[in-house]
Amino acid sequence: MAKSQKVQRAAIAVALDHTLKYIYKNPQENLVKLAERVGGIFGGLFPKENFEKFKQNRARPARRTALQCAVHYFV
Repeated sequence: MAKSQKVQRAAIAVALDHTLKYIYKNPQENLVKLAERVGGIFGGLFPKENFEKFKQNRARPARRTALQCAVHYFV
């Protein structure tokens, strides 16, 4: 593998690492912000209503799984 390819891979790895750290800080808000930026960059690649549905679904509180309900019930 050429040095230029290694540098490109390292740069992509760093960018992805920073993006994931940003999302993990506050997933509810930061994932929506990232989706808005991606929508601006990729424009017509995805239908606009997909981004709107995504934003609405992220705004709702997450549903509890059956295990979480059981733990909450017995604790």
